[in-house]
Amino acid sequence: MYRLIWTEIEGSLTQNTKIDCYLTQHTKEIRINPILDNARKIWESMYRREQKSSHVVMEASLWNNLQVRIDNNLFKWGKWVNKGYYRIGDLFNEGKLLEFKKMQNKYQLTNEEWYRYIQLRSCLTKVPGIGISTQEKAQFMQVLEQIKGTAHIASKIYNFLINGFTLGVKTLQNIWCSDLNMELDEEEWLTLMRGMYKPLREAKLRLMQFKIINKIYWTPAKMHIVKLRSTKTCWNCDREDGDLIHMFWNCNQVKVFWKKVLKFCSKVLDREVPVDESLCLLHKNPWDIESDTHKDNFLWLILAIATAKRVICRHWKDKSGPNFTEWQKTLVEVAEYERTIYKLRDKLSTYEEIWEPFLSHLEGSVQQINGNED
Repeated sequence: MYRLIWTEIEGSLTQNTKIDCYLTQHTKEIRINPILDNARKIWESMYRREQKSSHVVMEASLWNNLQVRIDNNLFKWGKWVNKGYYRIGDLFNEGKLLEFKKMQNKYQLTNEEWYRYIQLRSCLTKVPGIGISTQEKAQFMQVLEQIKGTAHIASKIYNFLINGFTLGVKTLQNIWCSDLNMELDEEEWLTLMRGMYKPLREAKLRLMQFKIINKIYWTPAKMHIVKLRSTKTCWNCDREDGDLIHMFWNCNQVKVFWKKVLKFCSKVLDREVPVDESLCLLHKNPWDIESDTHKDNFLWLILAIATAKRVICRHWKDKSGPNFTEWQKTLVEVAEYERTIYKLRDKLSTYEEIWEPFLSHLEGSVQQINGNED
């Protein structure tokens, strides 16, 4: 079977070692390779952010390790590598260095390796904190373990590097449940996450919702934390702390805007749409009915709500706040985009069922305004 050339290069470089073990080595092939060298530097910087050393943890490489030296020299013993010694953790059991006899039995070392064992034991005892099996793993290592095998790993890692907090599903669930003062079990949360983006076909709307759910937006409060702003007060009201929940929901001007939007949505759908933050921020379904009509109503409602959040983002720094008329005009643009998609799929009848109530109410509102002006 044909193999890509870079997979052969990676395999030859990291054979017999895991990536976390390999990145703690200080070798020429890593230093001269810009990709590997940069990856190693990021790896080390992530440990430093948590005031830890990547070179003394149990997963670190035993060989060519900057903290493990004999006579101040880096070393790598081929015989030991061939026997299965790769990580510092391979030499320890419950925080204690293995006796030579146990190492012989486990890895079939010969008696001639006794002298090297003495050298290794001498240098390891001089390194503070090395081999402590009870030490807590670095936060980003816990994140990597949590997201292993899941979808969108690269984006989750990128988000963690930007924000510096755990992106595990459970932690994200706890954060939002605490922020919105609600209770959701794990299954409810996973269902919510799986359906959150489905109605959003436009890439910008999907990206916006991703930034909201992962709290990526640079709010006044967040900018204040990293010293990019002298205060953390909201740009609009200039009174409350401008965190993400405030900017998208709690600010007085934003709340007035949401009430107008949801009141109009209630008229369009001919059913009560609650003024609820879990609906507007997390797209939590406010209804229990599962009919086709209900699904169409909910699809349109989420598009309307996502468009409202787009308008809020546009006017974060405006004292006047988000504008209801602008929301209607922007939603018309979304309707045109949706119509194109439905037309390409030969489903214009479905489009009309979903969007006709909105377009009819919008036309009626315009006629009423024109009548009042006359």
